[in-house]
Amino acid sequence: MSTSGERPVRARSKGTAKAPVHGSSRLRLLGLAGIALVTLGAVGGCASDDSAQPSAVAVGPADETSAPATPPPPTLAPTLEPNFTPPEPVTSPFGLTVQVGPVEAALGHRASVVTLTNDGEQAVTVDGYPEVRILDADGQDLGVRTEHDSSYMAIDPGPAPVSIAPGEQVLSVISWSATVTDPDAIDRGAYVVVTTMPGEPQQTFPLDADLGSAGELSVTAWATELVE
Repeated sequence: MSTSGERPVRARSKGTAKAPVHGSSRLRLLGLAGIALVTLGAVGGCASDDSAQPSAVAVGPADETSAPATPPPPTLAPTLEPNFTPPEPVTSPFGLTVQVGPVEAALGHRASVVTLTNDGEQAVTVDGYPEVRILDADGQDLGVRTEHDSSYMAIDPGPAPVSIAPGEQVLSVISWSATVTDPDAIDRGAYVVVTTMPGEPQQTFPLDADLGSAGELSVTAWATELVE
């Protein structure tokens, strides 16, 4: 059969050249092509015989390679279930609502933003720093040291009276280092207890605090916005 009138077709892909066929793979492809041509010729020659019955003809050897079975899902390590139920939120006498944001990570450092919103009808003035304690999964106080200072994650503006009008809010940042220098002194917190100011109730929130072996927190003063 002449193929002089045909032009080879080349598959194109973006950025990746198709690998050429070599050696036994090329021979196998040529052999399969020959089998296909012979089979087509045989079927065409039998078409004039009305008594002949059509039959299925194998073009080439059956591919014995079946699709790979779906691998089983990976076995996950059991999650440590807390054995502590935090107390229900307590109503603030000043109409203040506390929220603790998700943990943000950067180069082995961690931080969480505490937001204090005035949901009352009168302005409230806060001054200084929130009181913060870290509890483990059993609700036990880890005794983590707290510093009122800047950290890698946040700048401390320093304590100053800040008035919160109804509907407004102020912010404070809790930060720590997850670096481990002593494998026998690793702390992991599951909750944070926040007291926004004297006279306000304690509020407990979930917080995944991988404290490393430093066992220390940095807390910034209340401010209307974070200092960059």
